[in-house]
Amino acid sequence: MTTDFDAFDRRLGDAFRAYAADAPTVDPAAFARSIAREHPRRRSWASQLRTPMARRLVWVLIAVLLTLAALAAIGGIGGVKVPLPVTPAVTVPDELYGEWRATVEATGPEVPGGEYALNLNEPTLLLGPRGNAVAWAGAASALVLAGRNSADLGIRAPEPCGDARYAVTALGPDDETSPGPSASGGNPTPVPGLTVLERIAVGESFRLHPLSESCVERRHILASSPWVHQSVVLQSGETYQSMDFTEPFSFVMPANASSVEISGRFWGKGIFVLGNGWDWRGFFLDDMRLGADICHPERGRLTDIPATADAVEAWLRSSSGLRVGDPVELTVDGRTALSIPIESVDCHEWDPPLVPGEVYLGSRVYAIPTGDDMILFTATSFSLEEIGPIADELVRSMTFD
Repeated sequence: MTTDFDAFDRRLGDAFRAYAADAPTVDPAAFARSIAREHPRRRSWASQLRTPMARRLVWVLIAVLLTLAALAAIGGIGGVKVPLPVTPAVTVPDELYGEWRATVEATGPEVPGGEYALNLNEPTLLLGPRGNAVAWAGAASALVLAGRNSADLGIRAPEPCGDARYAVTALGPDDETSPGPSASGGNPTPVPGLTVLERIAVGESFRLHPLSESCVERRHILASSPWVHQSVVLQSGETYQSMDFTEPFSFVMPANASSVEISGRFWGKGIFVLGNGWDWRGFFLDDMRLGADICHPERGRLTDIPATADAVEAWLRSSSGLRVGDPVELTVDGRTALSIPIESVDCHEWDPPLVPGEVYLGSRVYAIPTGDDMILFTATSFSLEEIGPIADELVRSMTFD
């Protein structure tokens, strides 16, 4: 049975389909208003709302208008492709933690020349020379060892680049391209028998070699240069940040350090290193599983750095291979830290990066509370009489974020 109401519905549907077919890609709200103005009205909205059937028609009309507005909005952006974000699906090992940098030559508008940053922990694998996210390059999706000398890195990316796989290999001083300064400021010296990640952990940089890659631009950025941690020459009197250190802080390079050229760089998760390559180096350490006895690595590891300055002193004194002097109190960012002198007396083995060693005449270990954590700073030199006051002043200048 067909009613007048059914016939009206059909005519209304036909009218809106005609509007939809001719609808321009304009602001959806303005489009809906124009339809309302053009529709003939013999009575006011208030008068039509007085019967149940009329109210039902109003709701039908509103629903149709909203649908048309949504279609108009989609039509307005139909030709634009927005790449979906790619979340890293890989747990990045500590050795590859943080930001790595490489200088890349330009190949065109998609790949301008300059220094690129690579971070396996971030949803965007690459940052461009202006700090812009290179979203089309994707993110890390897998990282597994492929033997002692290489690791496989998987990359997940939207089209047009798509997914890829690269080999990660470490760079030492004998490789064709030097990876830059080590923890002591000079080129790193690989320890025989270490895996690729262990080599990177003691200061080496790395290269990426394409195993499966169809994106020419991404290949050029990732594979053309070695990836190194950022390094900066520290100037006396200037303030510096701790880069990717896990307990962020800033410090001022002492004015009396002008005779010692010192560089600083992030060196892996929980490690920030200072040094000049020949007579002085220092490590900031945080959230690390250090040796229970730093002269005997075979005796196991602590789960973390001891929680108080006094506990750090007790830990150092527990090693029979060290001679530990009397600690000196320092105020650091309103809290009391300890400067603890140590000397190696029988420490033929050591567990980097805390290295008393026999080639150095002495070291200091600074136990520094941060408010909710404890970090260490080690200063080691052939001449602590000269370097010691510089290290003290540097530690005193620290402030935590």
